[in-house]
Parts: sequence; structure tokens; C-alpha cells
Amino acid sequence: AIALILLVLAIAGRLPRLVFLLAIALLGLNVLQIVLARVEVGEVAALHVVNALVVFFVAHELMQRSRRYLASKIAA
Repeated sequence: AIALILLVLAIAGRLPRLVFLLAIALLGLNVLQIVLARVEVGEVAALHVVNALVVFFVAHELMQRSRRYLASKIAA
């Protein structure tokens, strides 16, 4: 739900394309996380942990790029 809100805010705020793409990626990764949590096959379900790390790194990158963008807008 929060990833969807981030995507809407990225569209409404007219953020740079990369920030928008990271928001889309985060939404897709969150959907994948839910799907992986419900998979019955052990080998595939183990990817749930790997996907959690990817979600963390994408969210971190999104935060860093958003922070840089906002800092440049405030300074200008």
C-alpha cells in the first residue's frame, strides 16, 4: 500500500524519471514479496528472503535520490 502511495506521489510531484522508475520497481517488488510468501515450493519460497534484501536496497536508493533531488530544488 505504501509503495502505491509513493508511486502516486512520484507522478504528482513530477519527480525525475529514475525516481519514478524506482517507485515502480518498489511496487513490483512488494507484489513479488507477497507472492513469494504464499508459494508452497520451498526452493522458490526461499527467494522471499532474497527479495526482501532487494526491496531494502531499492527503497534505500529511492530515498537517497529523492533526498538529493529535494536538496537541489531547495538550493535553487
